[in-house]
Amino acid sequence: MQHTILNRFPALSCLALSCLALSLSIALCTTAQAEPALRTISVKGTGKVNAPPDMATIITGVQTQMATASEAVKANNATMARLLETLQENKIAKKDIQTSNFSVSPVYQRDPRNRNQNKVIGYRVSNQVRVRVRNLPKLGDTLDAVIEAGSNQISGVTFGVSDPSGLLDQARSKAIAEARSRAGVYAQAAGVKVGPVHSISEQIINQPRPQMYGRAMAMEMDSSVPIATGEQTFQATVHVVYHLEDQ
Repeated sequence: MQHTILNRFPALSCLALSCLALSLSIALCTTAQAEPALRTISVKGTGKVNAPPDMATIITGVQTQMATASEAVKANNATMARLLETLQENKIAKKDIQTSNFSVSPVYQRDPRNRNQNKVIGYRVSNQVRVRVRNLPKLGDTLDAVIEAGSNQISGVTFGVSDPSGLLDQARSKAIAEARSRAGVYAQAAGVKVGPVHSISEQIINQPRPQMYGRAMAMEMDSSVPIATGEQTFQATVHVVYHLEDQ
């Protein structure tokens, strides 16, 4: 039946043969132009850079308690004014002083079991500021000064680096160098050599957590106490894919 149809419609027969030839031609070209399998190696590199901190951050403030809210606020404002003036006298710029907390809360009478009763016996006001101390050698003097000014709240002291971008770039460079060295070891063992970079991806940069000193230590500090600032560690991790080539 098939031969009968083709014989009766010779144009259809020519079209079928042309399509078959075209399909074979495309298949042959695709096979001839197929690229060789890509040979790569994926490695991870980590770089670390240590540096001493160049600044400190302290949380300091004043807490007052009076019979009425207005009295508590008034007393708190007076002490905070002295505290802010003292900070400026210690060469702390206004841009480095920022209010971090302000609250007014009732104080309830407590029973013998230390449970709150419904009776309000006073009001407590707390005002705290976050202060950046960029002159580390003067940190002890600054802490001593704010305590003398009336600060009764110091939640801690943290050390850091004001501009870590350059240190992070150094860590990135070390991470790339370690990745290239590691790829070279694997390639040599496998009898090939490392080619150009195929791709680079960076993990989340690990910046050092602030070193914190407790409130008790901060309250006891004065200008005669040396402060151990230690070092900050900046770390970068990268994943690099290299092409592999024959030796």
